Amino acid sequence: MKKLIFLIALTAFSFSGNTQDATINWMSIEEAVAAQAKEPRKIMMDMYTTWCGPCKMLDKNTFQNNDVAAYVNKNYYAVKFNAEGDGTVKFKDKAYTNPNFDASRKGRNSQHELAAAFGVSAYPTIVFLDEKADLLTPLKGYHTPTQLELFLKVFATDAYKKITSKEDFINYQKNFNSEFGTKKVKQTIASVEEKKTSPSLKKQPVQAQPTIAVTTAKSEDKKSIQAKPTVAVTTPKTEDKQLIRTSEKLTVHTVEKGETLGKIAEKYYKNARLYVLIFNANKAVIKDPNSIYLGQTLTIPIITSAG
Repeated sequence: MKKLIFLIALTAFSFSGNTQDATINWMSIEEAVAAQAKEPRKIMMDMYTTWCGPCKMLDKNTFQNNDVAAYVNKNYYAVKFNAEGDGTVKFKDKAYTNPNFDASRKGRNSQHELAAAFGVSAYPTIVFLDEKADLLTPLKGYHTPTQLELFLKVFATDAYKKITSKEDFINYQKNFNSEFGTKKVKQTIASVEEKKTSPSLKKQPVQAQPTIAVTTAKSEDKKSIQAKPTVAVTTPKTEDKQLIRTSEKLTVHTVEKGETLGKIAEKYYKNARLYVLIFNANKAVIKDPNSIYLGQTLTIPIITSAG
């Protein structure tokens, strides 16, 4: 029972939609452009390489996510393209090749001309094209389902047309309401609640939620961080515990120069010690709280109440 509660709480906190049954309808760039002529849609192009670890993570964890696959299939033509592959690709009346491709090499190879034309400089990169196959932007790096959701929707809904500055995009991120995975979480929690009230389970003691004990640098007092969106925190000014609740809504933050998780937590929560909330929400992409980097996309849980 304890293990079940922990899994449900962790799912509710990450909102990643763990079912991996869906399949994106991948096609070639030529097929996507031809499809645009019949039914205009934007193109989402996965630029990957065979040796790239994060590319494999993106394919397994994100592109096979039910919510991501359903949204992409409905709103985009999806193209998967080996950015260091061989062969000729025709795009907008021009032929693109990989003249320096070496079939005898294992691992890294030369970059395909089409990848270079789209400004791809790292892998994975997701290239977004508009309904006329004109470049919107290349999106670098691995993204979880909820992180990718923001970019999928900003282009699919044409919200990007109203974003003309960095400040506009920051405001869009802050006000963005993530929906991927929330329906699944609600259904799972409802199922657990129903089981808890069934006659066979009424006499069983309720298991406490698992916690992670964290010792601060300034004191030996411990703050208990629960594995669901409810966190008990001892503040620096008082020994009273403050109950922090986060909603199912998330926002996305792009790491800027000089930022740490503590500074980001201070920005969103006015309390640097709540960096643990951000760290726990991004464990798929952060292995250590000190390992964030410039330009990295992070999921930020939204606090709804404290007290």
